[in-house]
Amino acid sequence: MASLAAQGQRSGKYRHVFGDAAKPEKQFQDVKNPLTSGEARYVSANNKFVAVSKNSGGGPVYILNIDSPGRLGANIPVLSVQKGKAWDHDFHPFIPNMIATASDDCSLAVTSFPMEGLKENITKADVMLNGHMKKVVLTSFNPSANSILASASFDKTVKVWNIESQECIMTFNQNKDNIYSMEWNIDGSQLATTGKDKQLRIFDPRIPDEAASVESFQGTKSSKVF
Repeated sequence: MASLAAQGQRSGKYRHVFGDAAKPEKQFQDVKNPLTSGEARYVSANNKFVAVSKNSGGGPVYILNIDSPGRLGANIPVLSVQKGKAWDHDFHPFIPNMIATASDDCSLAVTSFPMEGLKENITKADVMLNGHMKKVVLTSFNPSANSILASASFDKTVKVWNIESQECIMTFNQNKDNIYSMEWNIDGSQLATTGKDKQLRIFDPRIPDEAASVESFQGTKSSKVF
């Protein structure tokens, strides 16, 4: 399969599956200066909103109502609660109008906004989480626990936070290089990462040692865990 992919040929049971772009009236158009570099998602969504990071100072994030596609105006309000670029974001799994953002300024922010969407700029977060020593590039809410948030940073650590107490409750420092991806399993009992050190690591968020580590990648190019 790898050799076929290298030749530009699709292989596997999904080789005949293709996506069709939405019609223009179903698209969000003229999204100004979106952030599209790095290893994060750039775009996150739930059943009500779509979030898109903007590539400019102050970490602005567009929060778009999913039922109101179309051409964006010139002065659309944004969420801007941090000093650096918002590399990643994740909506709360149980509160649709709450979002966590990971920033260039080494912080995480958790912010709520009106259920009908943004009517004006939001510049103050509900919760600020500090503890990483370099920029935070990934963040993800636990899918089962109401107040648990994970983050990954260029300081090569993964941290687990309680957003209610605003405390870091666990730090994993086993990664030897930059972290490319991070994902909870379906019930939130384990957390997996991949990184430039070619390792796939699995952690139990309640235990400080990694549960498993395997060399899963031959090269140092970007890798993802789902």
